[in-house]
Amino acid sequence: MAAAIYYGGTLIVNEEVEFQVVFQSAQALLMAGRIITIARPPIQNRGIPCTPTANNFSGSGQASLQNVQFRYPHAPQHSSPKRFQSRDRERQDRALVGASGCGKSTVIQLLQRYYDPNEGIVAQDSLPLPKLKLVDVRKSIGFVQQEPILFDRTIEENIAYGSITNATMDSIIEAAQQANIHNFITSLPLKQRVAIARALIRRPKMLLLDEATSALDTESEKVVQEALDAAKAGRTCVMIAHRLSTVRDANLICVVHDGQVAEMGTHAELFKLKGLYYNLNRVQYS
Repeated sequence: MAAAIYYGGTLIVNEEVEFQVVFQSAQALLMAGRIITIARPPIQNRGIPCTPTANNFSGSGQASLQNVQFRYPHAPQHSSPKRFQSRDRERQDRALVGASGCGKSTVIQLLQRYYDPNEGIVAQDSLPLPKLKLVDVRKSIGFVQQEPILFDRTIEENIAYGSITNATMDSIIEAAQQANIHNFITSLPLKQRVAIARALIRRPKMLLLDEATSALDTESEKVVQEALDAAKAGRTCVMIAHRLSTVRDANLICVVHDGQVAEMGTHAELFKLKGLYYNLNRVQYS
């Protein structure tokens, strides 16, 4: 950096370049250094030591958590120590509901292998995730979060960003159509539907939805929900929902309480129990 400034100063003195050019170049160098620092941070590997044994894995979308116990490494005193067990069938909708902080989002993070459990097994197609290459785990998953991030680029580039390989225009259009955005590209809620298209362009076997409609108004939620219903077709889907109306048609609803599945069943079955799910509905719609 010092050498660049010295050389730039020499060019200014010799009237070969203007001051603004040197100043902009110095700023660019500083920004580039910052970007490199963020892009490749020194990350400590806290994962389970294991050599992947499955090559070119392409799962069906079935996932399972077997007697999982997990604490966040940065805040173990605040993380749930309880055991979590769940099995998602291929091409089945599963909804996770419950109070804030009960462990719903943790399940999503474990399925993507952002963390490994302290005990138990997280698996795809009965294969523990550490036995799979990380790229194979994540290329089979599409993820839509509550507040998606759009880059200051075109809609086409934002959708293509989700592709594992170089996206073709046909694949971008197909993803946009599945996300119910192709013929309505300039309308709201734009961000959410671009995020759906970005998740679908890799043709995932599993779709993870983390409160994908909770930040929207009623009218916008209806539009996005229609796109999500189309996106879920033929895929395993795990949904975290705050608005219980969005999960009533799920094949299976899991009520998470204090880090474990307290109730499990369809909307009708859980309503008959008059337990946690019933009370959540009463509070939300009273």
